[in-house]
Amino acid sequence: MKTILGYLRPHAPRVAVGVTVKFSAAVLELLLPLLLAHIIDGCVPARDLPGVFRAGGWMLVMAFGAALCNITANRMAAWVSMDVTRQLRRDLYRRTLFLSQAQMDRFSVSSIVSRLTNDTYNVHQMFDKIQRGGIRAPMLVLGGMVLTFLQAPPLALVQLAVCSATFFAICWVTRRGIPRYARAQEAVDTVVRIIRENAAGVRVVKALSCQGRERDRFAAASQAAKEAEETAGSVMAAANPLSDFLLNLGLVLVVLAGAALVIALTLVEGSGDYNGAGGQIIEHAVEGRVRVPWAFALKMLFTALTLGAGFKGGEIVPTLFIGSTFGCAAAPLLGLEPSFGAAVGMIALFCGVTNCPLASILLSVELFGSGALPFFALACALAFLLSGRFSLYSSQKIVYSKLEARLNDQYQTEQEKERLSC
Repeated sequence: MKTILGYLRPHAPRVAVGVTVKFSAAVLELLLPLLLAHIIDGCVPARDLPGVFRAGGWMLVMAFGAALCNITANRMAAWVSMDVTRQLRRDLYRRTLFLSQAQMDRFSVSSIVSRLTNDTYNVHQMFDKIQRGGIRAPMLVLGGMVLTFLQAPPLALVQLAVCSATFFAICWVTRRGIPRYARAQEAVDTVVRIIRENAAGVRVVKALSCQGRERDRFAAASQAAKEAEETAGSVMAAANPLSDFLLNLGLVLVVLAGAALVIALTLVEGSGDYNGAGGQIIEHAVEGRVRVPWAFALKMLFTALTLGAGFKGGEIVPTLFIGSTFGCAAAPLLGLEPSFGAAVGMIALFCGVTNCPLASILLSVELFGSGALPFFALACALAFLLSGRFSLYSSQKIVYSKLEARLNDQYQTEQEKERLSC
């Protein structure tokens, strides 16, 4: 292998340029999903049509740029592979001219012919595929892992574990497949030798009426070569389904780990009050009786673990649970009735996570009457102001500032930014 790689040294500058171009194409491809997310999450909710066209234009430019870079890098890979294989075949042929008769008998002419034809073709394919996909794929994997670490570190750890397991699995498959390809190559050499023997001794075969025996001999060698190729191919083909299995296994393990953690916490906590919707706990909080004052923290922990593990569940009912239990626990510290604190906490947290103050006030009147309307309205106003630009729903965008009569920064036009700066 070191001898073969030595043929790449004269082409090192061209290989370096090809790798750089491939890297540029991979970066452009990784930026496309980020621009698409910007359009969906930022431009569409704000009805920013110029922003959509602007981001879409950049996506087109990056897509064409990535295609151009890939085409250029692939052409350079083909040139390098062709030049390397041509020089390798020339040196092999020159070396065969100086082999002694003993060496020729030891290697056999059929084997030398296979080395000059099949093997050099395989070397050409190896260099070509390494420069095309063997460089691009790791770049995309590493780049995707970096982006995942920036956006969701826990999931990035799972991705890192799955990628490591996939790498070792592919190495294991490769180590088992290479010896089988060696046996397949020996079988091909046997077929080539039989063909050469029959071509050189065709008159003798006909004179001795050995056509049937030679046909059977060739059929047996061909069948052996076919079986050897199929065996080697089946072993190497296991890499793709094994990689898919490990990927899906990683996703399943995330869910199973989350489920096991929730079950373990439930056993430690002992009551199971924080696994379901918690309607009875909300009722008890509004009545002013909560079993433990830190019930809101336990519900937050159970909800975060359940959603983080990939399970689907409600969002509003856990919000009412957390708000009511927190209000019930905090009310005595403020000199208020626990039941009143639970009602105010439930409505205030609902308003904070939904950014819907009017709907929250109406909900408070519907649930608790209009006697404490000023208190509910004050709590909703404070919760709405303190919730910032974020919401329980990622698609909800706060376009206008909650403190000033202006658009938020990301929705301002260039003219408005200049006017405000002055």
